[in-house]
Amino acid sequence: MRLLVRGTTQLVTCLGPAGPRAGEDARDIGVIEHGALLIDEGLISWVGSEEAIPRGLSPTQELNVEGRVVTPGLVDPHTHALFAGTREKEFARRVEGATYEEIMAEGGGISASARMLRDAGDKEILAQSRARLLRMLAHGVTSCEIKSGYGLTTEQEVRSLRLIDALSEQIPQDIIPTYLGAHAIPPERKKNRPAFIDYIVNEMTPAVAEEGLAEYCDVFCEEGAFTVEESRRILLSAQRLGMKLKIHADELASSGGTRLGAELGVETADHLLRASKADLEALRDAGGIGVILPGTCLGLGKTGYAPGKLMTEIGLPVALATDLNPGNCFCENLPLMMTLGCLYAGLTVEQAITAVTVNAAYAVGLGEQTGQLELGFWGDLVAWDAQHYQELAYHFGVALANLVVKRGEVVYETAAQYPVSGNMITQK
Repeated sequence: MRLLVRGTTQLVTCLGPAGPRAGEDARDIGVIEHGALLIDEGLISWVGSEEAIPRGLSPTQELNVEGRVVTPGLVDPHTHALFAGTREKEFARRVEGATYEEIMAEGGGISASARMLRDAGDKEILAQSRARLLRMLAHGVTSCEIKSGYGLTTEQEVRSLRLIDALSEQIPQDIIPTYLGAHAIPPERKKNRPAFIDYIVNEMTPAVAEEGLAEYCDVFCEEGAFTVEESRRILLSAQRLGMKLKIHADELASSGGTRLGAELGVETADHLLRASKADLEALRDAGGIGVILPGTCLGLGKTGYAPGKLMTEIGLPVALATDLNPGNCFCENLPLMMTLGCLYAGLTVEQAITAVTVNAAYAVGLGEQTGQLELGFWGDLVAWDAQHYQELAYHFGVALANLVVKRGEVVYETAAQYPVSGNMITQK
């Protein structure tokens, strides 16, 4: 099938140099006024202005987006989308002034999600998680990472990653699985931390690797979670077994996680609220990407956001993600993270777009397949209810995606009252 997309006000291609982008390079998003493109058998085969459409393209379908902005499909590089049950009571307790420690003492936090996952059936977990992925699709997300981490035992971590694999067969997005066995230390294990680290390294991680269930290993390297030395041991064990590395770092305090990530050559270090300039420079020099998760700050009612402007100024590539999770950021809206990234992390609108396309794709190992409207890349794109790309960050809190195309096929469209694909696609 050959799909010709035309009728745009702006085609945001994000074309540019290979690799993640920072600073001024991240501000060049390759806008073609009244652009068009051709998707041939799921891959982009031509991009240019509408007036320059070559004769003889012979598409089998034409998609006229009728004056909308079109961008690459968005990529969410940090989510915990597979979980069972929600923790709205904890949110209410936080609003009333309860501390994290008090909530944990009451049986809340990650341990609560671990209990709910253990008690739920596979079908229930898949149904809940599939609904979240489809809400992400309605916000333009065509690829995303999903972490395990609510298992806290070998059995439940392996189960979670198997369910993530099963979920990938039920939704249109591409899913990148990440193993986060070191998400928290279960209450019953806290009296003997070394034994739990041994358990992760010697039993849990090899079990995950044996089945080839995860592309990445992540660790929650924070005060109250895993120390730098514990995190180093866990990540190195996973690296030896063939997994690429990520790290939760310097969210709650300056814990040394970003420096550890730089030392080990992680592909991303995520959160980074308390990382110093020297930490961020080390990550840059190691070739890493800084992933900003502004929804977590919003969900916790905090005011200190990650230093996105500093990151771009020193040449560190920045990606944005939702951190979708049941505890402190129950949100599937990646474009909202663009708005927060602009208002509170210091990104420009163009840098925010790069952060959810090109850089986000590289953050999950898909930088040569998606994130740009480039020849040979997947035909993943979104037609937005907008006439200028700046509206994507400006008009926040609503679903602006009118139509989403995944590898050349329409996989989402808004409600029937909007003039979308039923009237926009012409068979040839």
